[in-house]
Amino acid sequence: MGERRVYSLHAAEKALQIKAKRKSVKKQTSLHWHDCLEIELVLSGRGTNIINGKKYPLTRGTIYALTPADNHIITVEEPIELIGIMFSEDQISEDMYAALLTLEMSGVELIATPDEQKFSVLEQYASTILQEVGNQPEQPYTSAYVKSLLECIIIELLRAPRCNVPPSVNPLICRAVLYLHRHYTEQITLDSLAKHLHLTPTYLSAYFKNNTGCTFKQYLVNLRLKHACRLLVSTDFSVTEICLASGFSSYSHFMRSFNAHYGTTPVQYRKMNSTKKPV
Repeated sequence: MGERRVYSLHAAEKALQIKAKRKSVKKQTSLHWHDCLEIELVLSGRGTNIINGKKYPLTRGTIYALTPADNHIITVEEPIELIGIMFSEDQISEDMYAALLTLEMSGVELIATPDEQKFSVLEQYASTILQEVGNQPEQPYTSAYVKSLLECIIIELLRAPRCNVPPSVNPLICRAVLYLHRHYTEQITLDSLAKHLHLTPTYLSAYFKNNTGCTFKQYLVNLRLKHACRLLVSTDFSVTEICLASGFSSYSHFMRSFNAHYGTTPVQYRKMNSTKKPV
């Protein structure tokens, strides 16, 4: 098995369901992702965050969120100081989690640079989370306090102009999106999802497109392709094995979809990223 570049909450930390730390990034990181959600607030320094192949400047005041479907690289011009918060999906409400997933899968990266006054408030929220998570023994109501602060940070990110998220995610779309993210490696079809939601396929197809901006098929294929990219970089599985492990039942469909989305083949993608060293 090849060297894995998937970063998880350690077993001892999973009991807390959240991890927060202040850290310094002094050199370029490798291409990597996490199997949980992550929010980072940049306190100082300069660099570039390459999220799913797109470049975004990092300066003081930048805040961004990453879902398990995202990969990223940080390049450094000046040493970057930041607060990072990693957490499992059950630390936030389902509709908020669905909003993050829907935006991310629609091609909207969750990154913003609020004004200094607003960022100072968010920095205080993050610092308080850092303190609360590190308290030993744990203080009364720590879990509820941390969840509330975390959701406040996410709400400000969702309110950023570039995200343009509606005030709330329709409960039906919330259920559909969460189901897809939890079962995309299985043989899901529009019919099977419609049955799960007690809807007709025709109604669900139109409703899904109107509320997410992409079709059911596009959403599912993009989700599977992102998983395939993770496996290409983190394992030595064959392309055929990765095709099947990502939920594709047709090798030719996988190859066409991959080339159309990334402009290269899976083998070339692996070669381009395999020289990266782990963080």
